[in-house]
Amino acid sequence: MAKKINYTETKGFVVWIEEGIARVKVKPNAEIDLMDVVCYEKAITCFAKNTPMLVIFDIRELLSISDPALNYLLTNEKTMKPLTIAAAILFSFPTMRIRLILNVLTLLKKPPFPMKVFMDEKKALAWLKSFPQR
Repeated sequence: MAKKINYTETKGFVVWIEEGIARVKVKPNAEIDLMDVVCYEKAITCFAKNTPMLVIFDIRELLSISDPALNYLLTNEKTMKPLTIAAAILFSFPTMRIRLILNVLTLLKKPPFPMKVFMDEKKALAWLKSFPQR
């Protein structure tokens, strides 16, 4: 297993860097709100040191995400775009409704960086690694 660096934890998730990729893992039955997203943004800003990163969001155990939090993640171009080269989102069948919401929202509100939803972590990582790191 690769070494985890720059590890931080909030009420809703843990964030760390592994093999040059920012990883965000939602805690079991987490209900993500805007404060969680702001904490994520602060952590990734600190980790990235002004260098955009590849990010993988593991939402397989997510219970819910508030509309303001989701909207912030998808549309806050001013702060999210400089931090993110591309983002992969891992989901599972219990979070299928979240996948549907993400797909619809990404069509309506195009995220400021490439984003794709996956069920398979290896495919998600392969897709992320297809983007050149800056």
